[in-house]
Amino acid sequence: MPVKLQVVMTIPGKDPREFEYEFEEDRISIGRDQDNEIQVPLSTVSRKHCVLFRDEGEWFLEDLKSPHGTKHNGRP
Repeated sequence: MPVKLQVVMTIPGKDPREFEYEFEEDRISIGRDQDNEIQVPLSTVSRKHCVLFRDEGEWFLEDLKSPHGTKHNGRP
């Protein structure tokens, strides 16, 4: 079953940008490198920043020890 993601990127002093994605995979990588499923080309984003993964039907977000951390809905 595909998962649909709505990503809102907010950068101080700029208008928020919204992106929508749809994935079939059970693991979605996010980071600055081009080989991530979701690429965020900002210097505050690590090359391999975090992953979303499905385990037994539930979705989880795991920070990959990025220096700036990862927040979901404003919470670490």
